[in-house]
Amino acid sequence: MIEAQKARIAEIRKRLAEASPGPWELQDSNSWRRIGSHWGDGNILRPTNHPRDNHPDLDATYETLRFIAAAPEDIRFLLSLISES
Repeated sequence: MIEAQKARIAEIRKRLAEASPGPWELQDSNSWRRIGSHWGDGNILRPTNHPRDNHPDLDATYETLRFIAAAPEDIRFLLSLISES
């Protein structure tokens, strides 16, 4: 494994460690779809209205949102490593 790949894996591990702990599940039993865990309803990510301007917003930690946003590219990268081996 080359250094660039090791560095990318380290970035992925860091994002994973900083995100809300799992396992996560999609919770869709009412009109508000959300992501939660078995110990909380919508405790990972849920829709809300921003307190200052009442515009639609997401209630989640910045680290969790960063993890979710990076997931497609992280998964593509990890799958490429698997297919190379």
